[in-house]
Amino acid sequence: MSFTSWLLTNYPNLAMDLATFAQLLRTRGLLAALRAAIRRHPWLTLLFSNAATAAVIGHFLLRKQGGLKKFLLALLFSSLKAMPGAQGLIDAQTDKVAKDVRKKLVDDTVGDEKRYTALPARGLAEGEVLDILERYTGKDQAHWRPGKVSGGIYHGGDDLTRLIARAYEMFCLANPLHPDVFPMVRKMEAEVVAMTLRLFNGDDKACGTMTSGGTESILMAMKAYRDHAEATKGITEPEIVVPNTAHAAFDKAAFYFKMRIIRTPVDPVTFKADVDAMRAAIGPNTVALVASAPQFPQGVFDDVGAIAALGVERDIPVHVDCCLGSYLVPYLDRAGFPIPPFDFRLPGVTSISADTHKFGYTPKGSSTIMYRHAHHRDAQFFCVTDWPGGVYASPSMAGSRPGALIAGTWAAIMRMGDDGYLDACKKIMRAATHIRERLARLPEIKQLGAPEASVVCFTSADKAISIYHICDELSARGWNLNILQFPACVHLCVTYANHTNAEEFADDVEAAIAAARSGDSSKYKDGAAAIYGLAETVPDRSIIGTIAKKYIEAMYIA
Repeated sequence: MSFTSWLLTNYPNLAMDLATFAQLLRTRGLLAALRAAIRRHPWLTLLFSNAATAAVIGHFLLRKQGGLKKFLLALLFSSLKAMPGAQGLIDAQTDKVAKDVRKKLVDDTVGDEKRYTALPARGLAEGEVLDILERYTGKDQAHWRPGKVSGGIYHGGDDLTRLIARAYEMFCLANPLHPDVFPMVRKMEAEVVAMTLRLFNGDDKACGTMTSGGTESILMAMKAYRDHAEATKGITEPEIVVPNTAHAAFDKAAFYFKMRIIRTPVDPVTFKADVDAMRAAIGPNTVALVASAPQFPQGVFDDVGAIAALGVERDIPVHVDCCLGSYLVPYLDRAGFPIPPFDFRLPGVTSISADTHKFGYTPKGSSTIMYRHAHHRDAQFFCVTDWPGGVYASPSMAGSRPGALIAGTWAAIMRMGDDGYLDACKKIMRAATHIRERLARLPEIKQLGAPEASVVCFTSADKAISIYHICDELSARGWNLNILQFPACVHLCVTYANHTNAEEFADDVEAAIAAARSGDSSKYKDGAAAIYGLAETVPDRSIIGTIAKKYIEAMYIA
């Protein structure tokens, strides 16, 4: 029996029903027509209910995949990968990329230096070791000494570096895991946290810890909120709501700690967080909201006040990521560059991450995570009480930590002082302002957002010129910029190490634009344009992830 015959046999009045439905739809609207159909055929209730349920489930699944377009593109790409021979082609291309990465990262940089893959049969003389290190540091310094690196090197002054090195030498054996053996290291760490809390307007009840960097600070805050929410609210499937421009460390925290991260859109013009979108994303399992001060890509501040107020309204902790701003943004007001409150002055702000190793000018591997309430810091701590080796407790991810790093951090902060940080802030902000004013005169590029701190972000305003080609031209002139995507752009983070080169940078941008306009596009086949231009167009992000892992693998080739 055909489907048509079955339909007419079981539903002889179908044509009449459809005609009635069409007339009701025309004269009285959709709801009236649906009600009439359900009264005549009650089984339609189940059909419509199932359809609605499927639609809701589909909506949430698609949202998790990034929308219908991304889902369909990923599905198409997945199907293409499953075709015979397709995976082999992909593997061949990723292997080619891996070889290119190895050449640039290992072979071209190591050159004729001897490679050590086994212990020397006999220990080298001290002078020989130092000679090798002098040669190594000379090669590395050639990359950053000219003052053309975006971020990365934040001070670089010889006097401060020597002081930090002396502190390292004095405390190179110290380990804060043993505060009874190294009581002064414990004292210095507590003082670094206390001074940073004061800088961010924490009250007497505020607290925190040091960490190894901004990523660990963020990881610890999210872990604390996860554990505290489970203990106090019974939340076992935690979610964090973050703007799309928030640091990738929040994705790392979600991955490590089995949390769901919900990324919300930002304003396409200002690049600030869409607070209404964050409000809509809040659910019963939300354990934290995130604001950036500033965010990394465009260097703009989210509306921390509005996000903090939302946190108070919904009784949800609010973390402010100030890793990039660190010891710069607390001085902006006094330096003559006023910004709205973003720290513990706002009642809804419950934690702040700030990297001392950026604009605090301390040695790398030094950051802080600060909390308004001790119960959140308590949720960060880890403790095992029944281990045969004794009671084990640690404040953060690591067990043993380098006391020398704490000493170097303390020494740098004490040497800089309040006046030193204020002076550095003024110089950096004047340089950043000058660069923005110069770039504003160039019709070929467009600055993105309105950064309140030291980041200058721009893209191409001329469709005939790729921003990545401009970036490649700047690289040829010695500049090491941060290359960004979605949208395609680049930024320079102005630091104390590069602030004296503001005029040169603006001149080089003009020259780079002219060269990119007149140059042969084939010369950019191995630069940023080739890598990032391709990366933005690949819908299957797992391929980009594979390439990124190849890069990391190459870092460990001796």
